[in-house]
Amino acid sequence: MTGKLPIPNVSINKLTVTVFSAIVLTTLMSCRECPTEPQNEGKDFALDYAGPSFVSLSFSISGSGKRNYAIQRDSLIVLTGTLFGEDTIVTDWNAEPATTYRYRLLVKDHGETIDKSEWLSVTTMDTTSHDFTWEKIVLCNGGGYLEDVEIVDENNVWVVGEFIPEPDTGGYSPNAAHWDGNSWTLKQIKYGATIYDILVFSDNDIWVSSGLPYHWDGQRWTLYHLWDMGVLSESDHPVYWMWGSSSSNMYFIGEGTVVHYDGKTFKKIEDIPDYNYYRINGIFDQVTNQTRIWIGAISIEVQGGALIYFDGQNWTTIWDRDNRYYPDPVYSTVGASWIPNNCKYLLFYIGGAVDGIFSIHNINIFDDYTYSVSVNLGAIRRIDGNGMNDFFAVGDFNNVIHYNGKTFHNYSELRGDSHSRYVSVAQKGDVVYIVESAGTIIYKGIR
Repeated sequence: MTGKLPIPNVSINKLTVTVFSAIVLTTLMSCRECPTEPQNEGKDFALDYAGPSFVSLSFSISGSGKRNYAIQRDSLIVLTGTLFGEDTIVTDWNAEPATTYRYRLLVKDHGETIDKSEWLSVTTMDTTSHDFTWEKIVLCNGGGYLEDVEIVDENNVWVVGEFIPEPDTGGYSPNAAHWDGNSWTLKQIKYGATIYDILVFSDNDIWVSSGLPYHWDGQRWTLYHLWDMGVLSESDHPVYWMWGSSSSNMYFIGEGTVVHYDGKTFKKIEDIPDYNYYRINGIFDQVTNQTRIWIGAISIEVQGGALIYFDGQNWTTIWDRDNRYYPDPVYSTVGASWIPNNCKYLLFYIGGAVDGIFSIHNINIFDDYTYSVSVNLGAIRRIDGNGMNDFFAVGDFNNVIHYNGKTFHNYSELRGDSHSRYVSVAQKGDVVYIVESAGTIIYKGIR
């Protein structure tokens, strides 16, 4: 079951932009009924996650057979269902930010309440401010182009791409810039090849990719030439983008290529569809030692988007050009994906021909999702932020929007050259950096 969130119209520069007023989901869950004879039921009712506009609740009801249930919020019944197993998670998607609610579980039999839990007090996330002051920074007067940005902290920021110094003296090809809290310094990583992606675990543990992975151990950069190492064959393509939970659990992707590194050995993943992989995100569960990954892709032979999922054991296709997922089949290409820290939801921007959708999914039950059509000022390329009540989305035509837990805000002052695009964004606390593809320009926002 899916739900659609109504979106207000916001007029910006005589253009109407449709944005979220709240992110809400509609649950698709299996549940079970109470026994036909009323009796006391063992139950465990607890908070699973509280967002700005939704509350997830976990519970179990002991005994065999089906159990009917209802979730009461204050004086209202907000959810009903049937539980077939012992445990489930349900979500109230109609909450308001910064509000304290009381919830309880009612066990039902033929419409009558035969048992109930104690009241559970829950406070939703507050909204955050849209008020950022922006500074334009030119990293290199000679030109070039940028690909990615990573914030370690406010005094430790990396930007990667290709920089052309002025004057160009030859033999020096910087492909990274570093902020140390006082100044920006251009750096050449290894041989100066264009860097497309960066992932920083610590000052002594950094990964970048130019189509081949490089690792910094605090002393030196090591290039892993996957062809020379025998990991890739001549027919395989470079790996430009990556995700990892640590340096012993890294995934690298490219056109038709996925490579895993376990800290000792690189291994090409076989038996996966032949797609152009370009967007990757994942989670690692330290309790179960399970890695789960979502990869956005485009069909190489026929235009059309796809989403590939790894559950820790197997790779499967959630949707592709022949098996559409959303009600409108035009929405298939993953423009951006993001999983907030310590959050149980995965946010996508799915691009269409003239517009796109924001779609949010429960990472444990992917079909538990909602989406909303957005007529945008530009397709979204990257999403990053502090949490579900504080994140940025950037993309084509210099489109920059911020979600504060209740509304989206578009920064018209950053529109600039409408033919350019923002290709990456990083936010940490009240600091955000946005990377423009044309030239070596970044924008720093402070709240």
